[in-house]
Parts: sequence; C-alpha cells; structure tokens
Amino acid sequence: MGVAERLAEVERATPPERDRLVDLLRTLALLVVIAGHWLIAVVLVVDGEVLGDHLLALLPATQWLTWALQVMPLFFLVGGRVNGAGWERARAAGQPASAWILARTTRLVRPVLPLVGLWAVLTPVLALTGLAPDLLQLGSRAVLMPLWFLAVYLGVVLLVPVTWAAHRRAPWTSLGVLLATAVVVDVLRRLGVPGVGWTNFAWVWLAIHELGYPRSMVGVPGELATNNTPPTVALLVLTGVQLGVVLLAADRLRRALARPAVWTPVALLGRRALPLFLWHQSAMMLVIAGTVLPGWWPATARVDATWWLQRPLWFLLLGTVLAGLTALAAQLERLWAPGPSLGHAAAAVPHPGRVVVGVVSVVAGLGWVTLTGLYDPGRTPAMAVGPLLLLLVGTVTLGLLPRAVPRHRAPSSS
Repeated sequence: MGVAERLAEVERATPPERDRLVDLLRTLALLVVIAGHWLIAVVLVVDGEVLGDHLLALLPATQWLTWALQVMPLFFLVGGRVNGAGWERARAAGQPASAWILARTTRLVRPVLPLVGLWAVLTPVLALTGLAPDLLQLGSRAVLMPLWFLAVYLGVVLLVPVTWAAHRRAPWTSLGVLLATAVVVDVLRRLGVPGVGWTNFAWVWLAIHELGYPRSMVGVPGELATNNTPPTVALLVLTGVQLGVVLLAADRLRRALARPAVWTPVALLGRRALPLFLWHQSAMMLVIAGTVLPGWWPATARVDATWWLQRPLWFLLLGTVLAGLTALAAQLERLWAPGPSLGHAAAAVPHPGRVVVGVVSVVAGLGWVTLTGLYDPGRTPAMAVGPLLLLLVGTVTLGLLPRAVPRHRAPSSS
C-alpha cells in the first residue's frame, strides 16, 4: 500500500466528530514521558563497575527540564474530557455504570497482562542463573515502574460516575473541594504528619482529571521533597500552565491535524501509545543487559560531552528494541480471544460489586508492586507474591483473563 493510499485509509477510518487534538495530546504525553525516562536514567562505568544514576541528581540544572517533560497531567486532563463525554453517551444509551467501567478497564488492563506475566516468570529464572540480586531487584522494579500510572488512572476511572455527577451539579464546588483537600494534605505533610501525603495520589490526580516547592516536577534521588511521589499542589500549578498553553495553541493544532499527512502518524502512534509506554522501561533494561553489562557499549565514567553525543544513538537503539517488544506483545494479544465483553448491551450486565472489587484489586496490586518491586532478596519469599495474587484476583473477578483462540480448519473445497 502506497503512502497516499495509507493516508486516505486512515482519514476514512476517522469519524468526523473525533477530536483529533485529544489524540495528539494523549499520545504526545506518553511519548514525552518515555523520552524523559530514557534521558534521566544514567548508566556509567567507573573502574569497570556498572553504576546507575539519575541525571537530575548529577546535574541539578536539568531539573528545570521536568517542567516540560512532566506531561502526565496532560494525560489526565485529556482523560477527564474523554471519560466525561464517554460516560455521558453511555448514560444516554441506558448503559449501567458497571458495564461502562468494565469496558474502560478492559481496554486499559489487558495490555498489562503480558508485561506482568513475562516478568513474573522471567525474574525467578534470572535469579536462578546467578544474576546479582541487587541488580535483579533494581531491574525488575524499573520495568514495572510505568504501572503506577495505570493504578492511579484506573482508580480515577472507577470514580467517574461519582465525580461526573458532582461536576454536573456544582463544577466549581467539586473542583474546589479537591483543590482545598490537596492543599491541606500538602500542609499536613510538611508539618510531618506521617502517611497523609500519599492520599494526594487521589486528590491531586482527581482534581487534574476534573479540571517552597522543589524545582523538579519529578522525584530526585537525595532530595527529601518530591512533587510526584506523592504528588503535591505544584503539579496542579503545572497543570494550569500546560492547560493554558494547550488552549492558546488549540486552533492551530486542530487545523494542522485536519491534514492527512499530519493526522496519520498521530493516529497510528496513538493506537500503540499505551503498549509503548508500558514496555519502554523493559526495552531500556534489555539494552543495558545486552550492551552495557558485557562491555559492548562505549559507556563513560561521567556525564560529559561524549555521554551527550551518544544520546541520539542510545535513543535509536532503545526505540528499535521497544518497537520489537511491542510488536511481540501485539502478537501475544492476538493469540488470545478477548474475555466476555460485558460492556456490550447484549451481554449480561456485570454486578456493580464485582466490578468494584475487581478494579480495586487491580489498582491495589499495581500500586503495591510499583512501590515494593517484583523481587527483593531480603524478604521471604523474594518474589512479590502479594501484589501478583491481587492482580490475579482482580483480572479473574473482572473476567479479563485471556482464553485461547480455537483453531479452525479451512473449509474443504471438495
């Protein structure tokens, strides 16, 4: 198929009412996060020893870059628009909240299953090969780090019927309550109240979805304060800045996206944006294991001019491996038929309690494995059995476990 035919095909497949700007922002947010993670992860070789470090800690001036690279608020802003419109259409069609939530959850959780399943099997195998326990612990935690986002976002999706109802009744009041709560939590956290700061994972991201700080918009090793783990009101300020930029550029961006040559790459990338995000840390760990550890990559002992000049090639290598991983993941997904599509009107309406229990189990499992990691040689058992069991319970409860596609023989011509 030629380029012109491909452009025309994508253009025909795009509904006229689709807001292309939403797709651009959602895809751009995930791709910028991927690039940011690949940039700030520094791998050095000092006296023959491979060391991992953090660019924001090594070069504090680069922390200002996070005001541009921390674009996850954009994803939640876009998510609020999409989820609000989607829930309104579902309500108008008479679809129960449980069915809508299950349909949204299915699209988000299904791509996670190959990732978690692969590393749940691979990690103990690598432990048996004699790989350094500390290195395995770091790597197995890093590859699942993107799951924090899904844990939070799934929790937000679960609450959409409630938050949307509050927004319809009193939009400024509902947003104001979330903002005020986030500010109070920030104050209590700075006063030393233990644990309270983690509740801002709900208040801050819910506020972003509906609507002396550190200079970095992400966590920096060695600094006590952080703006994203847990999130602070500074992320809300950043969200306001980003929203203003988007609104100023919206008309120009929509005009550009009306051209097939601009829209086609956005549409094609958007279809794979979530898998790319989920697997990008795995790609980096595989490249480090395959090139840096054996000494094949010309690593430096510090972040110098040579290190910066290597970044384009480093990104190209990571991108190539990531493309291969996501292609493999797509093939794995095609080997399995979807579970029961309970979100369709013709299917049985899922019980609200089952949906809530399933989503909460998945959220808890994803959040737990993100915080504690998949492997820790200092605990018994070393594998993170608890979060894996929670994920299993959640996927079974929601009916998301894949089932094998039956092989059909081609009909005989005789």
